Amino acid sequence: MTLKKYLLAATAALALIPAFMSAQDTRTVSGATAVTRSTAKAAQPARRNVGTPTQEPTLKSDAPVSTIEWMRIVYRYLDLGIEKNATLCYPETSAEGEENLFRLTLRLLTENKIDAYEYLDGREVFTNEFAIDKGEMLARFNIPYSEKKTGGQIAGYVVDSNDVPASDVMSYYILEQWEFDNIKSRTSTNVLAVCPVLHITGDLGEDLRYPMFWVKMEDLRPYLKNTMIFVNDNDNTPRYSYDDYFVMNMYEGEIYKTRNVRNKSMMQLYPDEEARRHAADSIQKQLEGFDKALWAPSREDILEARKAKEELDSDTMSERKLRKSSARRPMRSRGSTSAGSSGSVRSVRDRKKIQRPPKYQHIAHQHSKKLKKFQSFTNLSGRSSVL
Repeated sequence: MTLKKYLLAATAALALIPAFMSAQDTRTVSGATAVTRSTAKAAQPARRNVGTPTQEPTLKSDAPVSTIEWMRIVYRYLDLGIEKNATLCYPETSAEGEENLFRLTLRLLTENKIDAYEYLDGREVFTNEFAIDKGEMLARFNIPYSEKKTGGQIAGYVVDSNDVPASDVMSYYILEQWEFDNIKSRTSTNVLAVCPVLHITGDLGEDLRYPMFWVKMEDLRPYLKNTMIFVNDNDNTPRYSYDDYFVMNMYEGEIYKTRNVRNKSMMQLYPDEEARRHAADSIQKQLEGFDKALWAPSREDILEARKAKEELDSDTMSERKLRKSSARRPMRSRGSTSAGSSGSVRSVRDRKKIQRPPKYQHIAHQHSKKLKKFQSFTNLSGRSSVL
């Protein structure tokens, strides 16, 4: 009986152990959730002393992580009269499915595939508040159109191909963003928006420019990738797309403004044309050399620069020596050409003697000696003989 009692007591004790362990776990979890900020701060030094690594705070998944260390916004004016930009206006009329940039942009606008935004002088805001009314824009620039309705709603506009003023769009404004990416360690250029500029001749014969609207490049890009163009007059094979043209910076344009705190253009900052051109060239050099200025030159670059400097110095020294030697040469006096001034003017025969090379002078001297010897022999013998 006693052994039986001991076995029953041991079985009951073993049955109570899981319940006791679960209670301990529950108190531990509840105690962990109740840790205060002061308790956690007091516990941190003890963990560091033990050598436990501290955990860095994690960023939220929706937090943007910017890798742009430097950025500058530049406004450029693209003149289609320049050879590099002429591809934007080819062809002037639609032929065999080919369209120039303005015809493509206007068609996408009238078909409600993309949006355009008001041209605000000195302030570009690409929001719905400043989106243009397409019908109003067509009427403003005297472009005939008709409305295309679906279910009583305006689904788009129809513009005849002959009414598109493509030949009057002779330039573009583009908005560039120059940025330095610290991950890629290089400077890149992105075209953010494009604005066609309408040129109209005024009453006095002056050229009037009317910026029409801004179009975001990200809206145009899906269509630009499918439009192939050629950029070389010697090779008419369409090897590039309009998107390649802008991504690879194959255009040429002058800087007419950079984003600044006073929101002033280059014309306002530099009224003098020469000073304005010099400032634009300086800005262009800064943009192109920004990433190069961040890195120390390599040994090869230093040696190459030193060699170029030595060659330049040697060329300069040779030019100086040439100038000095030419300055030391006596100047020939310009005397009178009359018969009485024979001392100041050399005869033609004397000049020929001076200009004759030494080799030929020696030959002439030998010939004259032989001639004299021949004449003396003839006089003595009374007959001619050949030497």
